[in-house]
Amino acid sequence: MERPEYEDTLNKHWQEREPGSVKQRKALEYYDVERICSECVERNFRGDSNTVGSVVSQATYSVVWNSFVKWCQSQIELGRAINISNFGSIGFQMKNTKIITIELSEHFMNQFGLVWNETVEEVKSSKPSVKPNFKAISTISDKDKQTVQTSLTNMFQLIGELLSDTGNVEVDLGPLGKFSSINRSLIYSSMNTQKASALHGYQTVKGLMAYRKEDNYGTGKPGKLDPILRPAHGDREEDKEASINISGQFTASFKSKTLGSGTSPTRRFAKPRGDGKIIKTLLSAGDNPQAKEQEFSMISSNPSMLMSMSFKKPGKA
Repeated sequence: MERPEYEDTLNKHWQEREPGSVKQRKALEYYDVERICSECVERNFRGDSNTVGSVVSQATYSVVWNSFVKWCQSQIELGRAINISNFGSIGFQMKNTKIITIELSEHFMNQFGLVWNETVEEVKSSKPSVKPNFKAISTISDKDKQTVQTSLTNMFQLIGELLSDTGNVEVDLGPLGKFSSINRSLIYSSMNTQKASALHGYQTVKGLMAYRKEDNYGTGKPGKLDPILRPAHGDREEDKEASINISGQFTASFKSKTLGSGTSPTRRFAKPRGDGKIIKTLLSAGDNPQAKEQEFSMISSNPSMLMSMSFKKPGKA
């Protein structure tokens, strides 16, 4: 569902630009990442001259893109912007460093004849910008480096063609934001929040446990973190594995302590072993050990009988 403020921004800009354009806004053709991946495959089969020829499936395109986004998020959390040749820069806003924004390069804008319909938010970087590390992305996606590079090149090329040739179009890049274009006039909308990585900053135990349950963008191995920070600041691999092991040990210990005890939510006592039956001849005072008031009538009524009575020790006492 689109955000109200995003709708208001589009209506405001295009109503001022052309009367009746708000009605045109409703007819925007929508492209999300899944549809972009599918279109890349179709254009490759058609032999599009602008597409780098390759045999890449739609699933591979999707895995590569998700891995690219994950790697970008890790770099942005470290204060780095990503400079992509022939596309632009991906970084965070100056007003809010947790919001990702995209600044298209002048070359990209001129190549596809695009113009901004609003003031562009400048990409901020507290450290020198970096170029995409295709080797790291290939490690995350479990694809070879050439496949990663070809897939991303084709996707960025298609994004430019959609924004320029489709007419009225909306290109949704998920966590990286959304482009809307009417007659090559662009508006960009950032996502409100950015998911924090479990490898940075102070994390709660609940956050770490939730992170371990998430799928690994196509690897299908919950509980293992990808080496997305390998090219970032030289973290040792054993440090990452140690953090995973600590979280796993805590989870196992927590489950054993909570599930191994009695099931009563109010009475913290261990369940007796064996058949667990309690009879009056053993207690001589009722058969409910959890009762607030025990029945001592057997003791008070005939104490001499109790003194001469012999009790049988339980087999597993």
